[in-house]
Amino acid sequence: MSRQKELIYNLITSTMSHPTADWVYRNARRKMPRISLGTVYRNLNTLVQEGRILAIANSRGPVRYDANITRHSHLKCIGCGLMLDVPETDIDFVPRSPKTRQFEVLEYRVEFLCLCPDCRAKNGSKKQTFQGGQNANPK
Repeated sequence: MSRQKELIYNLITSTMSHPTADWVYRNARRKMPRISLGTVYRNLNTLVQEGRILAIANSRGPVRYDANITRHSHLKCIGCGLMLDVPETDIDFVPRSPKTRQFEVLEYRVEFLCLCPDCRAKNGSKKQTFQGGQNANPK
C-alpha cells in the first residue's frame, strides 16, 4: 500500500462522519501537502474496489465514504448533512405485497432522510413519525 493510500484509509477509519472526497483531501493535505485531489479520488476508488471502504452515493449531495463495511443503512440530515449508521437489526424490512414476495432479495440499501435534533430545533419543526411508509400526523 502506498503512503498516500494508507493516509487516506487512516483518515476514513478515524471518523464516523462519512466524509466526502473533499474532506479527505483537505485533511490529507495537512499531513502530506503535495497530495493532489486526483490522487485522493484514485485511492478512494481503489479502496472501494478492494472492499475496504464503502462509497455511499446518496440522493442529496456528494458521494460519502464509510469505513464500516458491515451491512447497514444510513440516517442523513437534510439540514446539516450529518450522516449516522443504522444497524441492519434496527430495520424491519420485509417485502410484503404478493408482487414483491416473488423476488429473492439479495441486497438492499436504505437511506433515511431526516432532520437531526439540532436542525429540527433551528427550524422549529415538530417531531414526525413514519409508519408503514406513510407520513403519520405530527404529534
